[in-house]
Amino acid sequence: MELIIIFNLICLTVTVSAAGYNGPTNQAGLNLIKKFEGWYPNFYLDPTGIKTIGYGHACHVWNCAVPLNGIYNVPLSAANGEALLKSDLVSYEKCVSTNVKANINANQFSALSSFVFNLGCGNFKSSDMLRLLNAGDVKGASDEMLLWVKAGGKVLQGLVNRRAEERNLFCSGGVCASSSCVGKVTATSLYIRASASSTSASVGSLTNGQSVTILGRVAGQNISGNSNWFKISNGYISAYYITITSSSGASWCAK
Repeated sequence: MELIIIFNLICLTVTVSAAGYNGPTNQAGLNLIKKFEGWYPNFYLDPTGIKTIGYGHACHVWNCAVPLNGIYNVPLSAANGEALLKSDLVSYEKCVSTNVKANINANQFSALSSFVFNLGCGNFKSSDMLRLLNAGDVKGASDEMLLWVKAGGKVLQGLVNRRAEERNLFCSGGVCASSSCVGKVTATSLYIRASASSTSASVGSLTNGQSVTILGRVAGQNISGNSNWFKISNGYISAYYITITSSSGASWCAK
C-alpha cells in the first residue's frame, strides 16, 4: 500500500506494509551477516566442502558462473561483494515478509533475515519462534531464536554468538520486554503436550485449579471449537481448559 503525502507542494511517497517493515535488510542486519559469514573475494571451499565466495555466496545454492550474476568479476571488490549479498538476500527477505504476520520494525526484520539466510526458510516456517511471533509473543519468539545453535547435533559457539547478536538486534529499543500472562486450569486434569495437539506426546500434567504462567499462544488442534493452545515452560496446553486470571495486556493472553 502506498500513501501519498503532499505538504508545501512537495510529494512524498511512503511504502507501508500490512505487517510493518517489509524490507530490505537494513545496514545493521547486513553488517551482522557480513561479520558471521566472513569475507572471501575469491572462491574457496567451506568446512563442508562447498564452493563459496563473497559473504556466504554458496555455489550449491546460486549460480557461480563468472561474472557472478552476469555482473561481478572475480576477485570481488568489497562493494560488489555487498551488492551480491543484497541480491542473495532477496529470497530470504521474501520468506520473512511472506510468513511474518506480526507488525515488526526494520531491526526485527533484519535480524530475521540474517536468521533465515543462515538456517533456511523451511526451518523458519516450521519454528516455534515464528508461531510465537505471529501470536504476539515477541519476547517468547526472541528466546526461541537462541535455541538454534546446533549443527550435526552439536552446539557450535559460532552459532551461539550469531543467535545472540541476532536477538540483540531483534530486541533493540526494548521491544522484547516481558509480558505477564497467568491462567488457571478448569479441567479435572490437563495433559501438557509436546506440541499443540492432543495426539502429541504427553510431557506432564496439571490439576484442576492449578495456576500456570503462559508464555505465548499458538494455533493448534481444535478442541471444542477452540484452536488456540498456550505455550508454557515445558510444553503446550489447550486454551479451552484455561481461564485467564492475570494479564499485563498482551493481545495473545486470551483464549
